[in-house]
Amino acid sequence: MSTETEDLERAILMRIAFKGAQFHGYQIQDNADTVQAQLTRALSAVLNHPVTLRSSSRTDAGVHALDLPVAFTTSCRISLRGIVLGANSHLPTEIRVMEAQELKDFIEPRRSHKGKIYRYHFWNAPIVSPMLADFTCLVPKALDLSLADQALDELCGKHDFSAFRARGCTAAHAMRRITKATLKRSTMAPSLITLEIHGEAFVRHQIRIIAGTILEICLGMRDPASMKALLKPAKRDDAGKTAPAHGLILLKVHMEPQGVIGRWPREPVDSTSLFPVLCE
Repeated sequence: MSTETEDLERAILMRIAFKGAQFHGYQIQDNADTVQAQLTRALSAVLNHPVTLRSSSRTDAGVHALDLPVAFTTSCRISLRGIVLGANSHLPTEIRVMEAQELKDFIEPRRSHKGKIYRYHFWNAPIVSPMLADFTCLVPKALDLSLADQALDELCGKHDFSAFRARGCTAAHAMRRITKATLKRSTMAPSLITLEIHGEAFVRHQIRIIAGTILEICLGMRDPASMKALLKPAKRDDAGKTAPAHGLILLKVHMEPQGVIGRWPREPVDSTSLFPVLCE
């Protein structure tokens, strides 16, 4: 595998997927194993120079991702195939580079995406299969999904999500816009309930706190009309508990970069097609 270099910098955009259970989130941290740390080590080994990664999102410890754009530059002449397969050979099986594109100009993923889709999964039954346990939050008690209709409608739009913001969040403010919020049972597996949230950006733990609040509503523990007051703004203690991280998946980051010079593989696998139940 050739690693000859030239002065010309190449702009590379990767799409990565990972199981988050064993990692302390995406972003590099001191004394903790993270997805970014693993990717940085793998790519630096393949390209034979230090790599600085830019991503579109940060994920909490334990959260999964099927489509996370990550960008970097390199002067190494290695092929896109070599970048993908080389990186994957150095990565744990829980992390995979699914695709790499070379772009005419470097893009900053955090500022270039057009929105994100998160899905939170509840398993509404007494027992969950070990095949799904790492991706769903077990809820043995009966849920009435119709109770959440009003709350989901209230969530859509631009609001102050201070009540859904984790303590210690460093964002300048909690004003965020949600464009779509749905809750439904799977037709393939009725015990599976999916909360899907579309938005432009989110504060720390926002989706998980929304999930915990919607769960309390569906359990009859919280008045469905209370959601409106939580968006006034309100305090963190006014909203529901933070749902467990392992039920959350970053499903998609909408990004269509311009000036694509090359791509490998040419017809990348759609990660969502690998999870017909979770991604129905």
